[in-house]
Amino acid sequence: MDEGALSDLAHRAAESACDFAGVVRNLILDVRDSYRPELHYMRGPGPKWRAKHQPWLKFDARAVPPTEQHQLSPLYVRRRDAARPTR
Repeated sequence: MDEGALSDLAHRAAESACDFAGVVRNLILDVRDSYRPELHYMRGPGPKWRAKHQPWLKFDARAVPPTEQHQLSPLYVRRRDAARPTR
């Protein structure tokens, strides 16, 4: 082998090693710096999405006043140290 062929072989080997190192570097960066938008700026669906996917949540209905008073049911409270509930 002459000197020119050896330097050409060394140049190709160095170029291949550099290409391989670039591929490995890109793979490492892709794994380490994966794109996760929910960590940065996504805050959930907006009003247009809600209007399209949840049509039952319309806010244009009028409030209707109750016609009669409802009777509240009694509330039973049990204390921690009491054996029987109190009213």
